[in-house]
Amino acid sequence: MFIEKADPCADRHSRYAGRLGRWVGPLLLLIAGGVHAGAIYKCVDASGQVAFQANACPAQARQTALELREQPLIDTDAPAAEPMPVQHERGALRRERARHYPHGASVKARARKEPTSWECRASDGEVFYRHARCPHSVAGDGVMRSAGVYVVGGGKGKGRARHNAWSPLTVHARKVPRGEACKQINAVAAVERDGSARDERVSAYEHNVGRDPCSGY
Repeated sequence: MFIEKADPCADRHSRYAGRLGRWVGPLLLLIAGGVHAGAIYKCVDASGQVAFQANACPAQARQTALELREQPLIDTDAPAAEPMPVQHERGALRRERARHYPHGASVKARARKEPTSWECRASDGEVFYRHARCPHSVAGDGVMRSAGVYVVGGGKGKGRARHNAWSPLTVHARKVPRGEACKQINAVAAVERDGSARDERVSAYEHNVGRDPCSGY
């Protein structure tokens, strides 16, 4: 024969639930009846009966004051929050970011201002790139270029300058984005650009220790 044993814990839980129901019921009635923020009173008489009321307990009852705080009202006129994008919309956002940032850089990192470099144009037509500011002038490299203006030889008169392919050349500077300068410096066809020998490049050691301004471009 199977005999079901009584669960002492279940009996204790039922007694606790009964007491809780006797307390919560009157408390909810007080709140629903218009009791606002302030104190309500828990009164326990000599027989152990518990009552909740807005006024102070009788002298023969044990009194405990409880604080009530008003909750903010729900604004029914407030606009509803926009729903979270569904899965395919999130995928579209990721694809759009990947299209704009093909190197995998985060949107936050790309939002920061990109550092600038310099495009340097010498008066003989050479174009080279520096990450620091261009020099005001560079020495000629001995090559006669059609873009340059030279007076070979020169007279003996006082004040007449003597210019040749080794004379200093003035340089004009223009700011460019760091990525554009790095693209020009590292391009396979850079050797064909007149002036590429003056580009700012770093050694393999500086690149390996993180001193290459073009890292990440």
